[in-house]
Amino acid sequence: MKKFGLLVLKLGVTVGLLAYLFSRVDVGSVVRIVADASWGWIAAGFALYLAIQGLCAWRWLWLARVLDLGGTWIAFVRYYYVGMFFNLFLPTGVGGDVYRCYYLARSAADWKRAIVSVLADRGVGFATMCAIAAAATLAFGRVTLPPWLEWALGAGVVGVLVLLAVGWAARGPLAWIRGAMPLVFEFVRRPGIMAMVAGVSLLLQTLVIVVNIFNAWALHLDVPVVFYFILIPLIAVATMIPVSLNGLGVREGAFVFFLAQVGVPEAQALSLALVWLAVILASSAIGGVVWWFTPAPPKPVGAPGTIGIAPAPERAG
Repeated sequence: MKKFGLLVLKLGVTVGLLAYLFSRVDVGSVVRIVADASWGWIAAGFALYLAIQGLCAWRWLWLARVLDLGGTWIAFVRYYYVGMFFNLFLPTGVGGDVYRCYYLARSAADWKRAIVSVLADRGVGFATMCAIAAAATLAFGRVTLPPWLEWALGAGVVGVLVLLAVGWAARGPLAWIRGAMPLVFEFVRRPGIMAMVAGVSLLLQTLVIVVNIFNAWALHLDVPVVFYFILIPLIAVATMIPVSLNGLGVREGAFVFFLAQVGVPEAQALSLALVWLAVILASSAIGGVVWWFTPAPPKPVGAPGTIGIAPAPERAG
């Protein structure tokens, strides 16, 4: 009942944020901006975004191999797309990671290593986004952050430190966190692989920014290219804040807020946000097709349970 109440609350926040944003713009202007778009750029960006998921899966595969988890690149691509599909229904833009953990834990028979591999994948991606945003900020100049995002970033840093502290001191139900800490140090012992993973992560995060640049060109926005290297990482961080479903409303509001700092009208900024949302939804829908034809691997006999991971809906047959 408590979880249902939280879901209803986040649904209310999502609807409220979107209603507020659309109340501030002329919806007809948004429709005209999107209708006049150069769809060739949007199609190119969508194709690139689909290819990026293969790179994401490859990065995750190498992190999993550091932890001695097996699997083929194709399997990891499938799990990645399934995670994207479930992102549509879960809070924040990373809710589908729960199902990535579930699928990998079922195939590898080790839930703890599966969870650590997914957290490491997210951690590397987050660190890369922060590095890109910091470098772009130095090149472009100061960008004003809204107070809520400053608090969220601060809370995120504190949360990581608290998690590390809990990892060392955990007892009782949280003892599994302490047991997972040695796995984290496996990454430290493989600097060569981690350097390669960081390079791949830098490439794919740059390509995600390029997709948004393509979308902006399609909508004829006049914004310095370097600004997108600040904009997209900040929006990605904002989307992780668990206040709405799949980051809806938060993502679009962040587009409007940050693009206003370089003089982009709200209608154009919201149009760009909606095109980006359409790319995400279309690619996630493909993940639904992948899930339909990719039942979860059978759990090996005697394998450890996937504690704390909700089972993904099973496909019959």
